[in-house]
Amino acid sequence: MSPWRIGAAALLGMLGVAACKKTPPPAAGDAASTTGAAATSAPPQVVGMEDPFARPNAEAARALNAGYRALRARKYDEARAAFASVVRAAPDHTAARFQEVRAAILGNHFGDVPDLWKELLARDFVAYAGRLARPKEFVALRAAPEWARVQALEGGVRPAYAADLGRGLFFVARTRDPGPPHFGADGEAKLELSQEVYHYDPTSGRYRRLTETGGHVWAIGLSPDRKLLTFLVTPRLTQEAATGKTDFTEPQGGMVDLATLETVGPFKLPGPAHAVTLGFSANGEPLWRTDSGAYTFDATRTALVPIAQADSPAQAAADPAGGAPHTTRATPESVSHLGAPLAGAQRSDDGRAVILDGGDKPLRAAREIAPESLAWSPGKKRLVYAGVLDACKVLAAGGKGDKNELFLWDTDKKLAVRVASAISAFATHWLDEDHLVYEGGVGKDGKLHVYEVPTRKDTVLKPRYGAGLYGYPSLACAPAPSEPAEPSDIDVEGEEPADAPAGPADPAGPPAGGTPGH
Repeated sequence: MSPWRIGAAALLGMLGVAACKKTPPPAAGDAASTTGAAATSAPPQVVGMEDPFARPNAEAARALNAGYRALRARKYDEARAAFASVVRAAPDHTAARFQEVRAAILGNHFGDVPDLWKELLARDFVAYAGRLARPKEFVALRAAPEWARVQALEGGVRPAYAADLGRGLFFVARTRDPGPPHFGADGEAKLELSQEVYHYDPTSGRYRRLTETGGHVWAIGLSPDRKLLTFLVTPRLTQEAATGKTDFTEPQGGMVDLATLETVGPFKLPGPAHAVTLGFSANGEPLWRTDSGAYTFDATRTALVPIAQADSPAQAAADPAGGAPHTTRATPESVSHLGAPLAGAQRSDDGRAVILDGGDKPLRAAREIAPESLAWSPGKKRLVYAGVLDACKVLAAGGKGDKNELFLWDTDKKLAVRVASAISAFATHWLDEDHLVYEGGVGKDGKLHVYEVPTRKDTVLKPRYGAGLYGYPSLACAPAPSEPAEPSDIDVEGEEPADAPAGPADPAGPPAGGTPGH
């Protein structure tokens, strides 16, 4: 514990007053609150977060509000104490961690900054790396000796944060419920989705954020070698009054290199567009396809440019409906995905059974089987499949009624079991031979489950406001509803951009479009 926190506890006992008002943080350079440059810049032992989706409880929300009020009043030591109390209660509240760092800088306690910054970068590197380098309010830190240590941290944390991203699970999740989009008189809806891309490591049980787009990620794709992650960004939707047809107003494509964490884009695609398909060319180039054609990065990776069909014959029709593997198709109503090519199993002509190569009996189902749901485990010992869900029927019933089913066939035991039943298209991903991830539910009720086949144990991952393997889980039928968004469950003043500024000019408040991780 730093001398500042020890002092705060002592004053509480002796004086019975609020520590945040009476106890100053340690002076810059105090030995107990600083470390050597080598120790500070060393890779963190643990990266990612245990729960980036948790909302602050009432007490933490009050402390967060108090911290932002103190920042606006330029009471930096008081603000730092308030934000530190939020961090103690919720270690993965990265917005509070950043504001604690900010208050330490504005209070001229530069010696404390490297350790605080390292803890933040280890949890949410993508959102915060480089955020101390430009704002005018941090100019004093950049002139201080500690700045070299702060800069060295980025080089130390980056490879640790990127390590082993090839294994585990990628998904899109919301960090709050914004409610449905509201279309104005001009037919446009500005989206505040709070959606970003995350990675889950089943070994450590920790989550890493991989994009910072202001919460506008709509869908993702993954290269067959799991080295590149592409994403579709859409800040606005357009709806035709006469037909109700909804389009992406200004779709944008971007990519994350999973080995280096380098983010390319997002860059504009021709719009408006009703559907955008994310895929990869035969030579590994990322592709975004709209009605107007296919696009990829130019040689400098500074724009998306048209690609001729002859340049990519294997992906000329990069669309799940056309059978191209490793593609994600996104529309304003839903996101669907087609994985690796399937061999050794196929649907029957009537669509109600799966025929296995060499099998003596077909796997029959009570409903039509979705062809894109068929997926083998890595060793081809188990096959998962799901039914076709009548989305229009479910929506007409108010989201109730008919449920889809997810099944698993064990080739060794010659046994089929029902894994789950829900209103869901049941997108799936095999982590390994014994662990299946499936997407259950739609909207804010969409959950990600890890199913352990030998024990039939089903574990729900942490996202609380809706999560899907390739996009926010929804049903393709009716246009997006247009009711106004509902307010958040907990009112935190500082989470609105208008409340973030404090101190000197050019403050570093939360990123545009929302607060990282919350």
